[in-house]
Amino acid sequence: MASPALLDAFDRQVAWCAAPAPFTAKVLALSRLWLQQDTAAAAAFDAVSADPAASAVPLRWAAALHHLALQGAQPWSSLWPPASDLPDVSAGQLGNAIELAWALHRPQMQAALASPPQTNEVQRSAALLPGLLHVAAVTGLPLVLLEIGASAGLNLWCDRYRHAHRSWQWGDPASPLTLHSDWRGPAPTLAAAPLRIVRRAGCDARPVDLAQADDSLRLAS
Repeated sequence: MASPALLDAFDRQVAWCAAPAPFTAKVLALSRLWLQQDTAAAAAFDAVSADPAASAVPLRWAAALHHLALQGAQPWSSLWPPASDLPDVSAGQLGNAIELAWALHRPQMQAALASPPQTNEVQRSAALLPGLLHVAAVTGLPLVLLEIGASAGLNLWCDRYRHAHRSWQWGDPASPLTLHSDWRGPAPTLAAAPLRIVRRAGCDARPVDLAQADDSLRLAS
């Protein structure tokens, strides 16, 4: 039987995902039910960490399932949005797909459970950049960016992206990436001083190399 700590971790993640990611919430809620019934699977999940919430075990599982979808594995490639619309996916379909994922892809799923999620969300640059602009304005000095847990290092390049948010814009309009956010509160001060980044470096226990197709797909998941 799944431990109370594991079930609680799934409950928390379902609650956090309910509004912004309803499909993920539904998958995790059904995964919780499955783990209550599958003793062997629950033991494998429990073995990942003594604290499943702190180790983000539910997110590791969701990423593993998403990875299957991105690889084209059925039935996940047909079930995962945007391939399907959430209202059209039944609990029975998802529950069966969860069991099949464990039965047919167990080595891959166990490897995913053993790996911390790489949450290198580039949208975080929308909050990071104003802070860097403020430091540059106050000090007048060039900056060095050093990141622990950098994953693929995407946020180390926040100054290379175009920022087009609700109340402020910044950056090269020709940038291949434009970030948009629902910015609340006053706009940051943008023109007080130039932003000069003279060095940037990141480290990670399991760094992601985006030049490798497998790594890129895993990060996307």
